[in-house]
Amino acid sequence: MKRFLGKCIEYAFVALLFAGLFFGLRSGVNYFVGTDEMHAYAYLFLGTAFIIFPVSLFGGYFLARPIQRRLSGREEVSSNHTLRGYEKPHGVTETRDYGNEGSGPL
Repeated sequence: MKRFLGKCIEYAFVALLFAGLFFGLRSGVNYFVGTDEMHAYAYLFLGTAFIIFPVSLFGGYFLARPIQRRLSGREEVSSNHTLRGYEKPHGVTETRDYGNEGSGPL
């Protein structure tokens, strides 16, 4: 269900981007081409097919990625730092070095 919701959010972003880019291209084509309707429709069709549709698919995918990751439960890690030596994770104050405390396994 969460995966379906993530896909719905992704395609909503795709639809918003597509509509915005389409109307932007339409106004740009009308501004530059002028009154020649056949050229305007041809440019609008080619621009929609080869520029706007792929850009809206990629843009919607990349806009929805953080939301989809949160829905699936994966936390985003800013660095792939592995603990080395005596480093402890953030918030851990106790030690697991039982050899010095005398309470370790017998």
